[in-house]
Amino acid sequence: YGFLSNWYPSNIVVDGKRFSSTEQYIMYRKCMILDDEASAKQVMATDDPEQQQAIGRNAKNYEDRKAIWEGICQVVAMRGLLAKFSQHDDLRQKLLETIVPLLSEAVEEGTAQGIFSCDHIPERVRMLLLISTALFDGDRRFTEGDVAVYIDMTEKLLGAAPGAMGFIRQLIR
Repeated sequence: YGFLSNWYPSNIVVDGKRFSSTEQYIMYRKCMILDDEASAKQVMATDDPEQQQAIGRNAKNYEDRKAIWEGICQVVAMRGLLAKFSQHDDLRQKLLETIVPLLSEAVEEGTAQGIFSCDHIPERVRMLLLISTALFDGDRRFTEGDVAVYIDMTEKLLGAAPGAMGFIRQLIR
């Protein structure tokens, strides 16, 4: 799954700045969050993700700001991946072709176990992914009501019992 790698060459633009890959974006943001502008410039000076990662691993102030980076690194990575798959139609299509069968298999297993009750599973999974991507693309803040509606919609789409998808609440926050 080379295209799923953060090292995969895929020019992205985030906040008006161009990056050669998701890895470059993540390492640049890491250096900036750690207040190491010199390393951030080095990350931007190379298109080699291995070098970018090495620079990011050696960024200054890591020990002092480790908790900050660890608290935000998943958000940074998600933002980079959203940019990658929203800015490249071919990669988004490959992602759907890869993930829909995997998630469909999980839903089919859930249907067999009585967790879900639905037909047209691949179509439902694809629609849920498309809705989720559109909903979570960007820096939106969600009210408790927004989250409740999304969970309700997901449960109905998959034929799950009310409350079965409540774990989503923790994923959204």
